[in-house]
Amino acid sequence: GGQRVQMMVTEDNFDSSEAFWTTVNAVKRGDIIGAEGFPGMSKKGELSLFVRSIQVLSPCLHMLPKKGLKDQEIRYRQRYLDLMLHPAVRDTFVTRSRVVQLIR
Repeated sequence: GGQRVQMMVTEDNFDSSEAFWTTVNAVKRGDIIGAEGFPGMSKKGELSLFVRSIQVLSPCLHMLPKKGLKDQEIRYRQRYLDLMLHPAVRDTFVTRSRVVQLIR
């Protein structure tokens, strides 16, 4: 599995204030982005990428729910959303897939 890395996006690391605000306003929740910067540790000791530039690689065409999925019927119908929004469900899905793969 992969690891999560925190991205620290601050105006100080960009070339100009205008470049920072243009970038921040262009990125929406759910977009797939590419980021360039330098690695480091945050004040809390978490592995972070201090971002110098961001590029939208693929825009999100359907916004993700802010609060998550509460309705069980929607969770079953839109399984892809459930897997994206709930890491525990995704881990169970991956484990089940590996077990089935080993049995075959």
